[in-house]
Amino acid sequence: MRCGTRFDSSNAAGFFRRPLRGILHGFTSLAERTPTMSTIGYLNGQYVDQDQMRVPVTDTGFMLGVTVAEQLRTFAGSPFQVHTHLERLARGLAALDWLERVPIDTLPDILTHIVQHNRVELADDDDLGVTLFVTPGTYSTYVKEVSPSATIGVHSYPLPFHLWSRHYRTGQSLQIVNVRQVSPQSWPPEIKCRSRMHYYRASQQASQADPEATALLLDERGNVSETPIANIVLYFPDEGLVSPREASILPGISLAYLQSLAQQRGIPFVYRDIAAGELPKAEEILLTSTPYCILPATRIDGQSIGKGIPGPMFLSLIQDWSESVGCDIVAQASRYAGRN
Repeated sequence: MRCGTRFDSSNAAGFFRRPLRGILHGFTSLAERTPTMSTIGYLNGQYVDQDQMRVPVTDTGFMLGVTVAEQLRTFAGSPFQVHTHLERLARGLAALDWLERVPIDTLPDILTHIVQHNRVELADDDDLGVTLFVTPGTYSTYVKEVSPSATIGVHSYPLPFHLWSRHYRTGQSLQIVNVRQVSPQSWPPEIKCRSRMHYYRASQQASQADPEATALLLDERGNVSETPIANIVLYFPDEGLVSPREASILPGISLAYLQSLAQQRGIPFVYRDIAAGELPKAEEILLTSTPYCILPATRIDGQSIGKGIPGPMFLSLIQDWSESVGCDIVAQASRYAGRN
């Protein structure tokens, strides 16, 4: 099965059914609002050459790292799980009291237009990653705004399949680090933010121990949390799939999709605290993230997980995911891992 053109439009129904108000802040026609350039981005009401996107040094996102973001990918040229990503974005903005500054209703149209424009140079069965970010705008120490406005940007890129393609076959290594996950008392875990110094330090530490490993962070109580880019799920035959409790992790879009696939197979899915000592006892460990959907983890701290190879739970769920989106996810990654 190759990546085809089938896409379940119900994924975006919740947002696309809403009336779009003030589309693109006054732009009238597609010709008027789209510059003639090869790759476009969106910044503060305008489509621009993506290479020319600039955020001022006085922006709060630059000054303080205060940025809420969403990472999407496409299948057959359509953004996947659009409404779920935007609902999470809205919850994050609401938690920071920014929601009124962002015209959420316009974002599906912006995302779709950028994808349609930027994927024309890709093969029909290749796909894009898309980043959407929001900051609270200019840092008030430098410029006082009567009506503060958010900085809103969208950009895309060909998915870098070479980063994970081989791991579908060999599995990903994990390394537990002593950098701890940020406490929920610092900010709600449901905010997908760019304040990621702890992830950067964790990745450095993991690479020093094992250059091929991804860092695995524990929370402040010593329970399993997540990696810098993925949720983690353990499989125990007598319990089913087990994820860290929802209140302590980012509510991953791919994690929720994995849960729906498991439920279709009748596989129990449990959220609870996971002690670090349980990790070696798992028969399989799965990582879920938007770009690669699911990866098997086959080693932790240099020791094999289960048989040390991708297991039957991973193989069945990645097959289910591929069938649900009309794309052989593993074959696609292998096919385009070598492109620039």
